[in-house]
Amino acid sequence: MDQTDIHQAILKSETSYQCIEELEKKCIKAIALAHHQTHIPISTHCDKGKNGKTTSETVT
Repeated sequence: MDQTDIHQAILKSETSYQCIEELEKKCIKAIALAHHQTHIPISTHCDKGKNGKTTSETVT
């Protein structure tokens, strides 16, 4: 995408209902790193709103 006019608009993440699985944590941390390097906004989704705070704590 570096040689095109196409640019990322948002970095997206989601988490499971009851808890954040290890693979999800790795993905969230990778998204946070990408955000810090590119300043692209992050959007997260947690099933039934149960993991928003934990997701936020993982990103920061």
